[in-house]
Amino acid sequence: IAGLNETARAVHTLVSRTMRFYDGSAPGRAAALRASAVIGIDSEMFSAAEDPRLHGNIALLVPHARLLVQTPITKDETRLLNNLAGYDYSRGDLRSARALFERVVHVVSGVLVLEEFAGLSLVNGLGVVLDELGELKAARELKEAALALCRSALGPEDPETLTALNNLAVTVEKLGDRECARKLHKEALELRRRVLGDDHPDTLTSLHNFSLLVRNLGDLSEAQRLQEEVLAKQQDLRGANHPKTLITLGQLGATFREKGDLDKAKELQKKALDGLREVLGNEHPSTLSAMTNLGETLRSRRDLAEAKKLQEEALELNLRLFGETNVHTLTAAWHLFQVVYESGDLPAARRILGQHLLWLTQRDPEDLSEDERHIRKEVELCPFLLAIAELRKRTEKQGQPINLNASGTPQRVAKIGRNDPCPCGSKLKYKKCCGA
Repeated sequence: IAGLNETARAVHTLVSRTMRFYDGSAPGRAAALRASAVIGIDSEMFSAAEDPRLHGNIALLVPHARLLVQTPITKDETRLLNNLAGYDYSRGDLRSARALFERVVHVVSGVLVLEEFAGLSLVNGLGVVLDELGELKAARELKEAALALCRSALGPEDPETLTALNNLAVTVEKLGDRECARKLHKEALELRRRVLGDDHPDTLTSLHNFSLLVRNLGDLSEAQRLQEEVLAKQQDLRGANHPKTLITLGQLGATFREKGDLDKAKELQKKALDGLREVLGNEHPSTLSAMTNLGETLRSRRDLAEAKKLQEEALELNLRLFGETNVHTLTAAWHLFQVVYESGDLPAARRILGQHLLWLTQRDPEDLSEDERHIRKEVELCPFLLAIAELRKRTEKQGQPINLNASGTPQRVAKIGRNDPCPCGSKLKYKKCCGA
């Protein structure tokens, strides 16, 4: 039966079952047909699985692929299972991707001889998913094992080995070991440039990742230069609406925010978010990250109402996709707390703190990523800050503003008249300065 395009075909369930269970016209025919189907579907899946823009081309094949890999035995079936896991990962279904990648690792380690594979991407995927889910210690262990395996089986400069090296660098950086991450990123980038060339997609991925590390280390001008180089090459190679191009565009916007150019930051990040919404949808992890990043820029611009709306959406979607204790949900909750607190809505800030943030203070810092440890330190101070803000608000309503003395203890001060000199030292009247 013809499908939605010329290359897709659908088979009626009864026909499929008849071929699987009752076709006895020739010994081994069913197995041969199955093997042919696996190879044919895998070839289509491989070319489109990692690019969400092409997922429509293989939509009719995916259900058949899921049936074929229920009990993978052969190398071809395991490769199809791996590509199916990559398909789920690229569309943002991390739970399904994890389950499929775990099956890949189980089959590869328990049944097959690893060295028989032309490439060992089969052992890299699970570590990437665990990284996204925030299970960084497990991800690092798996990625270190994958790198050692690739080096042993394929050699130190095989593209699959370089992918494992790049993946490990990302996790090490998230864990906060920036010096080790710098060495790994630099090694991966230099090897990919030499082996694959400056304009290869994998080289651009390494250059993008290295630019993020450079920014985190404080060299904003160099980070901007690297990201602009990556963006220009990705636009030529992949197109302006490719997810990786849009992600780089958003990160370039974040770099402009760090440099203080908030107008440029907003422009780039809004363009990136709009593109990711269109290509990946609202509930994809990359789209949600773009939401929180743009929201942070809006907060920096003091566009608090717009920032609050965006961060509320991001938190709701992250909760639905990841659950309460994932680092993506935590980041969205923290940004929303900051916006609400700075807006003066203290009851809402206290509610967000209790519902979505205080659990972090019960976690061992050694088990957290660098970002989580940073948020944890801030969250520990929040109850005190809220108490001070609430006391200030109550006291000012009663006509007696408070200040903090040198030790940080609240103290009452006499009410300031609107025509009195402003106590901040500006030499303006209070009504034209802090009392405006």
